[in-house]
Amino acid sequence: MGRIDKQIHLINKEIENFSEEDKRNYCEDCLEKMNDHTNYNPYLTDTGVCSSCLKVNDLINIKIVEIIQMNNVNIEDYHLFGGKRIYLQ
Repeated sequence: MGRIDKQIHLINKEIENFSEEDKRNYCEDCLEKMNDHTNYNPYLTDTGVCSSCLKVNDLINIKIVEIIQMNNVNIEDYHLFGGKRIYLQ
């Protein structure tokens, strides 16, 4: 298992233990309303239903972005190797 695979595996384990708040996925419009401009990255979006406005859109999960950044994971590699980008129930 390569380094990026190990990182994705560890991040996926952490995602499994998310709190209800951490599971929330937001569209770009809702992130903007929350004045959160730091978490948007097109490589970390996936399509789903926004936890705030309930519209189908490209979404970001703030907690997943934070975990990726804290672990210094290359975002493009994370995307290319199939890392989870939003929380799916």
